[in-house]
This record gives sequence, structure tokens and C-alpha cells, in this order.
Amino acid sequence: MKILKLKLANQKSKFVRWKIRKMYKGDLPFKIVGSRTIISFKENYFYNRIPKAANSTVIASLYAKESGVKLKSLDEVQIIKNNYFTYINDLDFQQLKQLQNLYKFTLVRNPVSRITSAYLDKVKNKNAPQRKLILRALNKNENDDITFDEFLFYLENGGIYHNAHWSLQKDLLFFDINKYDFIGKMENISSDLPIILENIYDEPSRIISIMPHARKKNILENPNSFQLKKIHSIYQPDFHVFKYKPS
Repeated sequence: MKILKLKLANQKSKFVRWKIRKMYKGDLPFKIVGSRTIISFKENYFYNRIPKAANSTVIASLYAKESGVKLKSLDEVQIIKNNYFTYINDLDFQQLKQLQNLYKFTLVRNPVSRITSAYLDKVKNKNAPQRKLILRALNKNENDDITFDEFLFYLENGGIYHNAHWSLQKDLLFFDINKYDFIGKMENISSDLPIILENIYDEPSRIISIMPHARKKNILENPNSFQLKKIHSIYQPDFHVFKYKPS
């Protein structure tokens, strides 16, 4: 009897995972999207994390409100990401049925500043593990530099589907865009995030700002006209869906 119950539970778990994957309609491998969903059934929200769009600040603000603890570093935020929240792949059958009723939100970012930030943090930075994907694609060695133009070449030749930090934001959305209760913008975080927090907690809440990747000004702050044209072409769906105007 015990073995039969275990088999039934395993089949039910497989069905839930299959059902979850069927719900996603985007173009990314599901393993990329699944890790970008944060769920709280206690506070009734679903947060679709977009890399390079104030993830750490949102997580720190949610956690501070719920625990009373103020996170102070990226390392602390990462621990909370890994251990505090529920992810989409963790759901059981009953939780899956509740998913549609949660308050769904995300924050997005202008594709130009997002992709230049991704380049500085995940490509130009030689300690970033993500750059290995690009080195391999460009047939470069571990210590070789990758120029921004080479990065754009990699993106327009399929690399855009390889990692969440530079994928299309629209493809990182687990639900269809019209299912979200609020889609804020990083550029308006000082006004948009308080709205999100008040909608969740029914009272004003503090923003806990975490800026782990803030960098000094450099030449990539203003990509040249050729680079901008390529960014607009590669990320045209994001410009359109999230109503960003080309620079």
C-alpha cells in the first residue's frame, strides 16, 4: 500500500510539472523561466523576476516587510532568493489551482540600459560565469576580451535565447502579459514599487534599495548609432510590448 501511494504521488507530481510547463507560451527553455518566478501563498503574490531590472531591490523590499529584517548585500539577497520563497517548480496540485488568483507583478527595464548593464556585469567582467557561453560561441579563449559589438553579434545569432540576463523580457513572463496585475518599470521604481507593495500588504511600505552592480560612467552609457540600431532590431518585441521608445 505504501509503495502504491508513493507511485501515485509521483505520478501526480509529474502531472503538475507537465501542467506548469504547458502554461508557459514563450520561446525560452522552461528551466530559464522557472527559476525566475517567486511565489508567496501567505501574502498571495507572484513575482516574475526580470534579470537586470532591480531584482535585488524588489526582493529586499518584500522580505523587509514580511520579516522585519533589512538585507544589506547581494549575498544576503541571494540567500533569501534560494531559501525563503516558493518557485513555480515547487508547486503541488492544490497550489497550482491557486496560482491564477495571486497578485501577479513584474518590473521591466529599457532594453538599451538593460543590455549594456548585462554586458558590463556578465560579459566584460571576466569573473562572470555567463561569459563562457559567449566565449564558446565566438571561439575565444578564457582571458580574451569580448567587445560590445561582438556581444551584439552573438545576441543576433541566437545568443538571446541562452541566458535570462540578456533574453527578451517578454519571453521571461510566465503568464501572458494581460494576466499581470501590474507591470512596473525600473525607470519609475520610486513610484511603481510602492504601488506594488501597497497592493500586496494593504499599507505603505519602504523600498529597500540594493544596487550591487552600480558602476562608474563609461563609454557604454551611450551606445553609438550603429549599436543602438542593432539593439532596437534585436529587442524590438520588448520595445513594442512594454512601450519603450527607441533612443
